[in-house]
Amino acid sequence: DDYAVVLRSDGQPPLALRDACPHRLAALSEGRLTEQGFLQCAYHGWAFDDSGACKAIPQLPAGGSLASACTRAATAVVSQGILWLHPAPRGTAPLPEVPRVPEMDDDRYKWSPAVRDLPIDYSLLVENILDPDHGLFAHQLPAFDLYSASPDAPQRVTVRAVEDEAEDEAAAFAIESRVAAWAKLT
Repeated sequence: DDYAVVLRSDGQPPLALRDACPHRLAALSEGRLTEQGFLQCAYHGWAFDDSGACKAIPQLPAGGSLASACTRAATAVVSQGILWLHPAPRGTAPLPEVPRVPEMDDDRYKWSPAVRDLPIDYSLLVENILDPDHGLFAHQLPAFDLYSASPDAPQRVTVRAVEDEAEDEAAAFAIESRVAAWAKLT
């Protein structure tokens, strides 16, 4: 399923609902956030809270019930500037802890935010990113050659202790890798 996700500026967690209004299956991602904090469908104005409960149907006669007009909600959280969506039904417990990347909290490292919507399991993406020769041969792009190793240009990996200034002893380790670039595509 696709989800409509709204990042809210009021300190509340993101609102994540199945991207289909139960009324006419219109995309909720085309809707708007109301003053009450509900996601309102752009088609007929049905509005949903962050649990997926329908809170307003403008065409509903007085005394009508909203109980059956709900949509599926998911848990979404922002951590380290990254949006994480757990598509299990909201309230499912226990959810796995959101992973953290320690280097993103360390001023010695630089990173750039990017948005990619890939319809694959994250483990497949990580495996492809960490495979140094995948990009060059699978995508045939010379820019990926900077990350390729070979018998003539081996990847050099160094593991070193990182001193903890407070403890004055090796508290962690760092792994560094380097490889000289050379053209492999002909």
